[in-house]
Amino acid sequence: MSREELINEWIAGRLSTEDLDKKIAGAEDADQLKEIISRSQMLDVPKKRTKEEAWQLLSSQIEAGDHAKVVRLNPSIIFTIAASVALIALASYFIFTLPESVEAPRGQHISHLLPDGSQVWLNADSEISYRNFGQDEDRKVKLTGEAYFDVKKGGSFEVIGENGTVTVLGTSFNVNLRDNTLAVSCFKGSVVVKNKTGQSQTLRAGQSTRSAEQTLTPATRFKAEKEASWLTGDFYFEAAPLEKVFAELERQFNVDIVYKRNDVRTYTGYFNNSNLDEALQLIFQPMSLPYRKEGDKIYVE
Repeated sequence: MSREELINEWIAGRLSTEDLDKKIAGAEDADQLKEIISRSQMLDVPKKRTKEEAWQLLSSQIEAGDHAKVVRLNPSIIFTIAASVALIALASYFIFTLPESVEAPRGQHISHLLPDGSQVWLNADSEISYRNFGQDEDRKVKLTGEAYFDVKKGGSFEVIGENGTVTVLGTSFNVNLRDNTLAVSCFKGSVVVKNKTGQSQTLRAGQSTRSAEQTLTPATRFKAEKEASWLTGDFYFEAAPLEKVFAELERQFNVDIVYKRNDVRTYTGYFNNSNLDEALQLIFQPMSLPYRKEGDKIYVE
């Protein structure tokens, strides 16, 4: 008979104290059992609590006094708790560790509200990524492509790209970080532009700078009606290489332009991204370049 069964028999009155003493004599825990018996005899049992319940309470108190209390959980409860903890940890990892990404594919412009309330507009074929941040924290956004930012005042705000970094406190500006390009135009407030070689330039509202052979040009005034005109779907070029013009056409209309000539030509002009046929005519006709459309491909003769 187990220790608990002996005690229960004694509590129920089916076993005398003398008989209980004899049965536990020589047991390794005899002293502890005698202490339990002694204390149980002094128990003041409440009317609504049975003697058996009092014994359970006393037994737990004695064990807690000698050892740290051990709570045995049902395996299913343990599994549920473990799964919940794992789920919370996984959710925290995704929310606070993995970056949020927003992409504007070719042929689309996308606006996005950042966690701090800052607004960003992405040009076609552009992407930003950022980790969750608040208005009073260091705010960092990684950019590939071109975007216009309207930044809420708060902690430091950085736009980071392969070719440089733009740091602001609260302002509106346009950033182009395509290929080897770093071009920044400040529309409101001020920004600090730093290229990958460590050179920096501070821009005030109405000023712009760009990289030229890894050197930042001095801050110069820009024409507001043409700078960041992509926001309204307008694209202006001045003596731009044809490959640059074609690349913009491909981005804005999600087409591929096949041009096999090796001659170096430039284009000065304009197109709007609302109509592909009109854009092609504005570019190719003045340059006497025949072309044909086949699905989403444009072949230039």
